[in-house]
Amino acid sequence: FTEYWRNSILSGPKTQIVNILSNFAWSAWQFTGARLAEQLVNTVAQNKHKAQFGEMKYVYAGLLPGLARGARNFLTTWQTAVPWLQRSLGREQTAQIETANSAIKGFAGKTLVRWPQRLLSAADDFQKSLVSQMQVGAEAYRQLLQA
Repeated sequence: FTEYWRNSILSGPKTQIVNILSNFAWSAWQFTGARLAEQLVNTVAQNKHKAQFGEMKYVYAGLLPGLARGARNFLTTWQTAVPWLQRSLGREQTAQIETANSAIKGFAGKTLVRWPQRLLSAADDFQKSLVSQMQVGAEAYRQLLQA
């Protein structure tokens, strides 16, 4: 019953929309206002491990590859019910949505009951994949400054 109840409250369009919009808003804020504030503070702090003004072109260069990786990971997470970015990074302890303890098994559980949870997980994996790909450019730029 708990499994059905949890997924029924997650299945509302409002829940799915809020999740997607909040993921987008958080990502947009991190790579605009928050990053600019961090860069301004770092002009005084001069910490080569923190945000630098020169890194943004490398961050944005990761946008298209991040979208592609995000789309692939979205589909894989949806199909496997495993957060694929974490798995691809070697974090094997990631939890699968459908487990041996799932109350409703097989096609009915996977397709009819757990789809809201799988969709939320896939959307989150898309966002995390996009952000991590973009952040790689910033980290590479910072390492270049340290060399």
